Amino acid sequence: MWTAIHDHAMDNVRRAASHNQIMKLIDPESALPIWLITDASDTGVRAWVGQGDTAGTARPPALHSSKFSNSQMNYGTTDKEALAIVDALTAFHHLIAGNQFTIVTDHPPLMYLKTSRTPTKKQLKWQRYIGQFRTKIIYRPGQRT
Repeated sequence: MWTAIHDHAMDNVRRAASHNQIMKLIDPESALPIWLITDASDTGVRAWVGQGDTAGTARPPALHSSKFSNSQMNYGTTDKEALAIVDALTAFHHLIAGNQFTIVTDHPPLMYLKTSRTPTKKQLKWQRYIGQFRTKIIYRPGQRT
């Protein structure tokens, strides 16, 4: 049931979105860097892409999340986090293809995903896919809850 309180909340969201530019399209002509921020949990991935001076100040044009399949839920942490990157690249391909950008992860081993000398077959496939993009992977500690 929709009530006056819902109308008030929706008006507040509209006002905030129109005044603060919460979301902003990526401008490939801009000198501002593009950031792809990814994270994995036990059950799925979440990611967003944005443009700004830093990953913290970038405003996203899009957000993404997806659930792991039953077999993916059995992956180790590094493979789940790597899958988050691959899933995000696939989801945002139309926004980032051809642009240089930085992938931000809270899982330090992923900084070496593109250059690992002993990848598994799955990781080798991911390396090849990531290699299609002009990107680097950096580590930023995640927030503890």
